[in-house]
Amino acid sequence: IIKNAVMKMDSSIINKEGIEKLLTMLPSEEEVLRIEEAQEVNPELPLGTAEQFLITLSSINGLGARLRLWAFKIDFEDLEKEICEPMADLKLGLDNLRKNATFRAILNVTLIIGNFLNNSNSKGFQIDYLAKVPEVKDTVHKHSLLYHLTFSVLESLPTASDLYSEIGPITRASRTDFEEVSGTLARMTEECKNSWDYLRIIAKYDDTGDGENCFRTKTSEFLTDAAERIIIMDKVHKRIMARFHEFLLWLGVPKHLHNDYRAHQICKVISEFSLEFRTTRERVQQTIAKKKEAKERNKSRQKLHELMKMYGQSGQPGQPSKEVKEVDALSTMLGVAADGSIPRRKKKHRPRGEDGEPRRRRKDHEGVEGEDSKRERRHHRHHRHKEDAAAEEEQSSEQPRVTADNDDTVTEEVPVRRRRRAPVQEDASEVQMTPEEAAS
Repeated sequence: IIKNAVMKMDSSIINKEGIEKLLTMLPSEEEVLRIEEAQEVNPELPLGTAEQFLITLSSINGLGARLRLWAFKIDFEDLEKEICEPMADLKLGLDNLRKNATFRAILNVTLIIGNFLNNSNSKGFQIDYLAKVPEVKDTVHKHSLLYHLTFSVLESLPTASDLYSEIGPITRASRTDFEEVSGTLARMTEECKNSWDYLRIIAKYDDTGDGENCFRTKTSEFLTDAAERIIIMDKVHKRIMARFHEFLLWLGVPKHLHNDYRAHQICKVISEFSLEFRTTRERVQQTIAKKKEAKERNKSRQKLHELMKMYGQSGQPGQPSKEVKEVDALSTMLGVAADGSIPRRKKKHRPRGEDGEPRRRRKDHEGVEGEDSKRERRHHRHHRHKEDAAAEEEQSSEQPRVTADNDDTVTEEVPVRRRRRAPVQEDASEVQMTPEEAAS
């Protein structure tokens, strides 16, 4: 099975990992000779599994060339994908950045702020400075420089986007080192050249049958196509790097410093900055919305005062005009009093005791006190009620009011003394008098 799979390069039987293992287990000529000698000495003894496996591998002509050609054929598509996708992302991302209005506004505001802080008149700045913008803070409100920058960008460009959602290709390109891409292209070129040599070695051992000619033809076509693709990828890589250098010139980086800037590093700086900008933009938008709402409220309040003045000059009682209705509607909405002032909520104060401390709630107070204190308080309250009743009787005896009814019955009315907490007690007594006493 293994021999047929290797001869036909059948990937359904042996995968890439299997090919790599076979390359590490290629038998040497010395090992094959020893196994054959041992088999001649003891022909009746069967070979072990490992020895039989090595003998099978040694029976395949040009095994090393076949395995290496097969490995290159399997790896080619994956390597091509690893090279082409990052280069396409970098090309698309650079074009999007140069056309993006938000990114242009950010660069413009950053340059203006930098010139103001440094008291200079520079025409550009290093793109690495974008990574330091979130770290600089003011001394008053402790807001970062990115906060003020975002505020200025939104004021100058209200339609500014969050930038991060628009530069997805730049974020993906930041994960690829394009120097490694160049090395991968060089390695693929070398392996493609070696594969032609492997094909010539295989052709020496194979017969000139129809099947072998067909296999050789397909392999030659594959290597030819692979060589053309590698040449195209190399040209595309050089052009994209040239575009990146043009982008650096657009940012204001001089030519002699281009070698100091790596494509994936610049992409990483811009991607991380855009993520910070998106977060800060949400905060700034909330602040702007609150300020706008407060401004509209002040305008409504000013209009209310003007309407109230107009009503005070020309209004007639009993005939509500249009202005009066507007005043009532705005007063209801804003909660403004009739004199134009905003009523404030009164703070409720709890009553205080004789010692100046707030009185406790009854439940809390009873929870703290014991049974003795409860009994003493009830006795004190009962004694105070008795004293109040005696005082009322004394007052009623000093100033009685007498009224005579039709049935000659004189009723003495005693004035009622009301207390805030004690229940109202009315003491009335009727005195029976003779007609002579009533006449006198």
